[in-house]
Amino acid sequence: MEAALAPKIPNRGKALTTLLVLKGAFGLTMLFIALLALGKMTPAMLAQLPPEALGPVLELRGKLIVTFVTTIVDLTAVTGTWMFKRWGVVLLAASSGALFVLRLTALKPLETLTAIAGLVVAGSVIARIVPKWHEYD
Repeated sequence: MEAALAPKIPNRGKALTTLLVLKGAFGLTMLFIALLALGKMTPAMLAQLPPEALGPVLELRGKLIVTFVTTIVDLTAVTGTWMFKRWGVVLLAASSGALFVLRLTALKPLETLTAIAGLVVAGSVIARIVPKWHEYD
């Protein structure tokens, strides 16, 4: 009798959920590392840096802001996708595409590899969703 009263929850998919959680965890980990690295960089400490070191520190601070924004967008997209909302899938595709372009513009091998890996993860998630598009609100 209790089984009939339980709400029917659609199958979220183990591989899909795992990929989305790993993607979010990676973003949060990178954000945490960046916050630790820049946590003690007060304006007084920045003024003491030699001019050749100030540029990379300010560039890293800019990347921290971009990482924070993209992590929030990604987590919102993951939540929407997990809840079977079409806006979550669209946001996931858009944010993954934007991150791909942003990382490619850095013209660094590690950034390029990260961009490709992120695109592969997002592409595989979206490829698994397309056949079930009719199940999304």
